[in-house]
Amino acid sequence: MRRRVGLFLFIGLVLPLTLAANAHAQGAVLELTPSSGPPGTVINVSGSGFNGSSATTAPGVQIRLSTRDAEPEKTATVSPQNTISDSFPIPAGTAPGEYLVLATQTSIRGAHLFGTPARAKLRVTAGAAAASVPPGRSTSQATIAVGGVLVALILLAGATVAVRRRTSDSPSGS
Repeated sequence: MRRRVGLFLFIGLVLPLTLAANAHAQGAVLELTPSSGPPGTVINVSGSGFNGSSATTAPGVQIRLSTRDAEPEKTATVSPQNTISDSFPIPAGTAPGEYLVLATQTSIRGAHLFGTPARAKLRVTAGAAAASVPPGRSTSQATIAVGGVLVALILLAGATVAVRRRTSDSPSGS
């Protein structure tokens, strides 16, 4: 009986605390929509896990291309929920290739804050800029919607085949 109580206490109390500590220790997270495009494409940036304003934190999160020391493309404001949401165009003249977009946050003394920079990959392609994704709709949401439709069609096709097999295998009443 004591073992069960001890196991219950471990699973119910200690394990959630451990998982919560690990989730917090991962730092800030950054997402780009779209994650590729030619120079001029407007990239929507969203992120979470940043520090809100305080007496020791410099205002805003600097969005940079390639390195921490690069000139910021944009400075995003941190919301009361410690998230950011902004956009910037891929600079003209950026060579095609893979880049990192970094979201850095510093103290008032210039030191990088724990958990930053947040990073996300950006693929710059050759060609003219494409239209950006409409506000409120990300490519990941569109991908999920298309995937859901495909799954529904596959399930419908499977159900149709099963019904046809069942009707052809059943004995006729005549």
